[in-house]
Amino acid sequence: ISTDFFPFEPNKIHFFYPSFPRSYKNHEVLLEAIKLLPKNISEQTQFHFTTIKDSKEKYAQFLVKEYSFLENVHFYGKVNRSQLLSMYNAMDCLLFPSKIETWGLPISEAKAYNKPMFLANLPYAKEACGNYEKVSFFDENNATELAKLITEFVEEKHMFQGNTSPFD
Repeated sequence: ISTDFFPFEPNKIHFFYPSFPRSYKNHEVLLEAIKLLPKNISEQTQFHFTTIKDSKEKYAQFLVKEYSFLENVHFYGKVNRSQLLSMYNAMDCLLFPSKIETWGLPISEAKAYNKPMFLANLPYAKEACGNYEKVSFFDENNATELAKLITEFVEEKHMFQGNTSPFD
């Protein structure tokens, strides 16, 4: 499936958070970080969220109501597997702020595409990431810290922390 289906505009930097709308998935920290971005950074970026649009989930409806004014945010409904994989292929960086996970499948999927990642600084994320150079971690409650990482990434000034795992 072509990525033309998605508004992944050329000449923009695309951040992606594939996740179901549950409060522990912590969408707000991302959306609050987006609000904090300098105008020149906002204009260069797009943020893509799956399973939010047209959802009957109260949390999804809250996110749309609270944050749909953000012009560089795109809320999608459910996407099928091939659409999801084309989004991974087209994105520039995975954002994963979830507070609770057993594994964090999008981390493994983004790693398979060799994509940069900003992950919650939590044990599950480090375990799912394994040995990987293009990753940095942030406090999952700190929108200001995440906005700084996003800004550095866009300005091509970010130095990834990387991650090593005793299991790999």
